[in-house]
Amino acid sequence: MLKSHHSHDQNIYFLLLNFSLQMKTRQTYFFLLIPLYIASFCCSSFAHGQNTAKDSLVNISLKYLRQNDKEMFRATYSQLFVHYALESEGIDMKRMLERNDKDSLCFYLNLLMKDRSIDALCYRVLTDGKYKKVFSELPCKDLCKKWVDSVSMVPDAQLRDELWDIMFRDQGIRALFIALPPNTSDSIRKKVRGEILSIDGQNTDRVMQILDISGKWPGKTLIGEMADQSLWLCLQHADQKPEVAKKYLPMLHEAVMQKRSDPMYYAYLFDRIRMNEGKEQLYGTQVYQKTLEGGKVKCFVVPIEDVEEVDKRRMEMGMESISDYLKGMGMTWSLQEYKKTLEQNWMYYRLRSKPQNIGS
Repeated sequence: MLKSHHSHDQNIYFLLLNFSLQMKTRQTYFFLLIPLYIASFCCSSFAHGQNTAKDSLVNISLKYLRQNDKEMFRATYSQLFVHYALESEGIDMKRMLERNDKDSLCFYLNLLMKDRSIDALCYRVLTDGKYKKVFSELPCKDLCKKWVDSVSMVPDAQLRDELWDIMFRDQGIRALFIALPPNTSDSIRKKVRGEILSIDGQNTDRVMQILDISGKWPGKTLIGEMADQSLWLCLQHADQKPEVAKKYLPMLHEAVMQKRSDPMYYAYLFDRIRMNEGKEQLYGTQVYQKTLEGGKVKCFVVPIEDVEEVDKRRMEMGMESISDYLKGMGMTWSLQEYKKTLEQNWMYYRLRSKPQNIGS
């Protein structure tokens, strides 16, 4: 079944993954995250490189990259996230289609349609041309058509659709990066990293236009939950222009206070701003990596202001405890150990150009 989307740390499609990208550009490190399901990543074929539809998309994406066909490259890697997301939800479209398992298809499509927090994913599946013939023969075909029509005709569909596209590019290129075969050349990896920076720069500029024209945060009531997430993700990934997040934080805060956006977004963005300024974070969302002597990589939580109260603040934002949060990234939280290593943590934190962030 689909995973529950009811707690704030689990109700959005973009949960945290312990993954970071380190990029050195103009002597500055930019660290960008691909937020995905934590639990499913470690055991999924996406991580382990089994032969799946995603592997085919990875190869096709790399083919277009080598051919310098930017349009097809972007169109292909944008599909990667859809395939991974479906697999994370336990939906094996390929297998159900091969078996012509109409009952299972209707079962999972019904689950997707009932969960508005993943409306973009559901819409992409239901309008995918390669499924058109099969879906037209399903017992639930009328329900599917009614759902697509209802989604297509909302007042802010044009803006919402644009934000959906932005989100799939944001997530798709990061999905491609972590799915690169081990033997991928350094030159190809460099090109993929460059594409991430390029996409983030474009997304940042477009989101600034959207928010400046609107004068306020549109919010999930107008554009839906996944489009609302897309706005937040673009600001969260605007590390090339850290002043952008700071500019629009009050706008997001107002939307949160009016229950038009998720409090968790504010917490992550607030901490990201603090981290980029070299200050203590408030909600414990940001984590960075440090390569120690001997090549060992260790993860540190960015220093937290008034750490004894961090779980209280997280609870107020509808978030799980910091212990559970870090556990999801393969880390262990101990307040005693945190305090014991705090001086060393500060030393590493101050030395970095920007932390190797592995939290959204």
